[in-house]
Amino acid sequence: MRLAKEIKVKAPSADFAVGSVDGVCKYTQSELGTRNSKIDNPIPAAPSSYKAYKTNLASEFSDKDHFCIFHLVGGQEVTGLALGVRAFTHETCSAETCALSNNGKDWYKQQWINLAHQTAGRDYSKASITIDPMVQHIKDCKTRFGWS
Repeated sequence: MRLAKEIKVKAPSADFAVGSVDGVCKYTQSELGTRNSKIDNPIPAAPSSYKAYKTNLASEFSDKDHFCIFHLVGGQEVTGLALGVRAFTHETCSAETCALSNNGKDWYKQQWINLAHQTAGRDYSKASITIDPMVQHIKDCKTRFGWS
């Protein structure tokens, strides 16, 4: 997310497709505007410890017409040491799926998953939960932006 924001400054008219698998932030550093307020993973079978730090993504991304973001959120504490490193979520995304729109077009989509952080990022046997939705996301962005 941070890289996309930085590149956007240098290429303001470029369109960006961004995919994040349980992307994490450290709230004590206010990364991506996170704060010490969490939303529980809404999937009934998810461990009660799976939560994500709230942020206002609409205020983090000013040029929403040029972003197409998809974020899979598990919410496991990543370090296991209670250092405040876990996934982020938009502050109103408390359902299993969520979208933020601008000018009638979704610029941010989020889906909660019931996977541990390392499993989400490294276990390719979970491709139907992680990789397949990302491939579909890229196809959707391609259509939205008219990429060939």
